[in-house]
Amino acid sequence: MKISKRQLKKIIAEEKAKLVEMPMGERFAHGIFNGNYLYDILVDEVEDYIRTQGEPMLTRSETDKMREALMFALQNIIEDYS
Repeated sequence: MKISKRQLKKIIAEEKAKLVEMPMGERFAHGIFNGNYLYDILVDEVEDYIRTQGEPMLTRSETDKMREALMFALQNIIEDYS
């Protein structure tokens, strides 16, 4: 499943609203601060990509590109919501 930038912004806005309502101590227990939660969001996309490529693993180049894309997305989130 692909998510558009608009959908991602909406999801983030909804999650941010939930965080604002939480007591401060509970905020960092939220999924967006949990690596397993983020893994679960991304793993289906990675598996779909691997199936379409017909290779059992990602190449170094592919992992570098994925890292670049994740950092770009994170930087945009920081700029949009900080």
